[in-house]
Amino acid sequence: MAQPAITLNLDGEGRIARLLRITGKEGVKELERGLRAEGENLRTESMRIVPHEFGILRNTAFVQQKRSGDAFEIIVGYGTRYALFVHEIPPPEEGAPHPQQFEPGVRTARHKPPTTWKYLERPALKRFAKAEDRLARRIMRKVRAKAQTANLRTAGV
Repeated sequence: MAQPAITLNLDGEGRIARLLRITGKEGVKELERGLRAEGENLRTESMRIVPHEFGILRNTAFVQQKRSGDAFEIIVGYGTRYALFVHEIPPPEEGAPHPQQFEPGVRTARHKPPTTWKYLERPALKRFAKAEDRLARRIMRKVRAKAQTANLRTAGV
């Protein structure tokens, strides 16, 4: 299976890193849950547009979570040998005859809307644009809820 070519990198200098320095282990746990949710949502969005003539490709969608020390990795993909080919072969230009009619060996794919090529890349790039904001909000909600609970406990409620 091909390695994922799209990466969202949250480095140690951004807003999330600052939040994690403040929130500690609770923030890290929430970040890990948030990253998993991002992966699941990406898989769901991708499955809406993945070509599915027979359903084989769509049924192999997966989300894997790996952790190594302080690094989290979420892998979203499809588990068939031909997933990469379906993802990368473009459709012919609108109205053009199928290329094999005039140029043998040229590959194109035709997809019935809403399915399309780049079925993982397109939703990933769209989600990544706002992922850091969503993750930061998620961490802050968790921290605020925990602070409210602590305040209620100290107030004897």
